[in-house]
Amino acid sequence: MGKAFSYYPPKKAKGIYELYTHTKRRLLERYNIDITEQDYKKISKTIRRYGKHPPEGTLSYIGRSSHNRTVWDIDIYGYKFIGVYDKKRHLLVTALPNSKESLLGITTPKEKK
Repeated sequence: MGKAFSYYPPKKAKGIYELYTHTKRRLLERYNIDITEQDYKKISKTIRRYGKHPPEGTLSYIGRSSHNRTVWDIDIYGYKFIGVYDKKRHLLVTALPNSKESLLGITTPKEKK
């Protein structure tokens, strides 16, 4: 059997530059923050390094939005925003608006009894 015909071209994986420019655009739009590429990489590296147990006052784990994406309250390197981190790519993928409505689909960790 041959491949099924599709009108749509296959999705192209987004690289670090596309994810950086998307995050930068959302930070400008939602928080009026102009982040540099070096700081973007440092924040992503900090999340990857510390996971759910970061140093006090830098990152706070909020929950997950899907199997591969986690949501963080980021307050580091002079930046303060809510960001979404992709565990597969080890990069920030976007910044969410700072409102309760933006966190509706987030699965929060269950508290231990």
